[in-house]
Amino acid sequence: MPSVETLFINGHILTQNFRNPTASQLGLRGKKIVAVGTDLSMYRAQATQIIDLDGAVLTPGFMDVHTHFPEGGQQLLSVDLRAAFSKSEFIQILADAARTTPIDRWITGGHWDQQQFPDKAMPSKEWLDQAAPDHIVFVNRHDGHSAVANSKALQLAGITAGTPDVPGGVIVKDKHGNPTGLLKDAAMNLVYRLQPPESEEHKRQYLNAAMDEALKQGITSINDMSVDFDRLRWYEGLAKAGELRVRIRVYTPFLRWPDLKRELEKGIYQDEWFQVGGLKGFSDGSLGSSTALMFDDFNNEPGNCGLIDRDFEDLTKVREILWDADAHNIQVAIHAIGDKANRLVLDLFAELYESRGKRDRRYRIEHAQHIHPDDQSRFGDQRVIASVQPYHCVDDSRWAGAILGDRTSQAFPYRSIHKSGGRLAMGSDWPVAPMNAILGMQAAILRNNWIPEERLDLGTALHAYTEGAAFAEFSDHYKGHLSPGMLADMVVLKREFLNLAEVDLKTTDLITAVFSNGKLVHGEI
Repeated sequence: MPSVETLFINGHILTQNFRNPTASQLGLRGKKIVAVGTDLSMYRAQATQIIDLDGAVLTPGFMDVHTHFPEGGQQLLSVDLRAAFSKSEFIQILADAARTTPIDRWITGGHWDQQQFPDKAMPSKEWLDQAAPDHIVFVNRHDGHSAVANSKALQLAGITAGTPDVPGGVIVKDKHGNPTGLLKDAAMNLVYRLQPPESEEHKRQYLNAAMDEALKQGITSINDMSVDFDRLRWYEGLAKAGELRVRIRVYTPFLRWPDLKRELEKGIYQDEWFQVGGLKGFSDGSLGSSTALMFDDFNNEPGNCGLIDRDFEDLTKVREILWDADAHNIQVAIHAIGDKANRLVLDLFAELYESRGKRDRRYRIEHAQHIHPDDQSRFGDQRVIASVQPYHCVDDSRWAGAILGDRTSQAFPYRSIHKSGGRLAMGSDWPVAPMNAILGMQAAILRNNWIPEERLDLGTALHAYTEGAAFAEFSDHYKGHLSPGMLADMVVLKREFLNLAEVDLKTTDLITAVFSNGKLVHGEI
């Protein structure tokens, strides 16, 4: 029997292995777990390092199944409008950023939320022109489905009163027909496509900031969604060079399946730090931007029931890609917010299953926010994973009632999906919401007291951030639970974690140490 190099004792170990759910001791050799139990003295040798947890909690490393990872790092280093609770604060933050930004560099980032403003007014080009008259400014809403451009950006993009909407997007105009600067969904690309490429130095800075933040939060693995092929090959090079400190699984744009197929045929280096997950598509927009695809109009916008994303405009093409990707055993993850969008995606998946037969596809619906009661049990019936972001529930609870009215009863139905046999995997959608798994778990448990019948318990929420997340990316055979042979990605937490519903996370940091591959990467022990 081989000895262990490190032995954790006196812990409250939540393994996420249903065959052995709790333990008090855990032994490591190298980067892997050797044994888990209540008495591992037989694995102890003279050189074994003993770590006394003194009653602390030990869990698998947290996983975030939905991020936009370098963008999150960029946000940490860019203008941050989440602190703007009024028009004047919005303008002041931008003006402060303009004073320290070279004239030839765009001002981007943002993550503003008009729901925080007293009058809920959408920002306009005039706000940006006042704050930064000499810069090109393009700052996005926190959900990433709207952004506002200043006059210089609109001029650069050639957007005028005569510019028509684009498929899957809206150019918002005032009562005189002039663009306000606000662009929704696909219309944002009219400006984004003109943005100068980031230097290699800046990209490295963003990624390192993102990895630092992830490890600080106990997150040892992430999914990066909607990754283009330049970034895919960039990650591949970093993985080959051993420069990744967080495990990254990427999903590439749905409509570019032929390109991914060619790249896979050429060969892509993949290891335990970097993997290609599959395809990520969009069926609709977002609730906050009034572009989520709903069966009925938004209460505050008669005549508007959202829009179908350009990825899903041609359902014949969608079926063609789905069927061909399935023939190549490629996982598919589709963004769906509105009740009509979720049914559309579930129907397409069901159609595929009926024609091709059942197998272990682990298809995912990203967000799965507003689910018609008739569709909630379909996640279990069809074995579709609900890849959800609980902090969105807290965000939306402040204002969704004014938009949806009685339909809010079907918002974020986590407990209903779970009880009907559906699998939950959780993440943040960072930088839309904080990349903080503990905050996400607490949001799933408390829900800001919004639709409390859909609350989850701590065990279910933790599972969705660990083993459930690993299952959602086909990696549950080597991470996501603390069992012999698994990678030693782990988080040590204060005992208060067991009463997470009662912890004030604004003043309490529950994480004391984070391990990746058996090595301490954050905190102390």
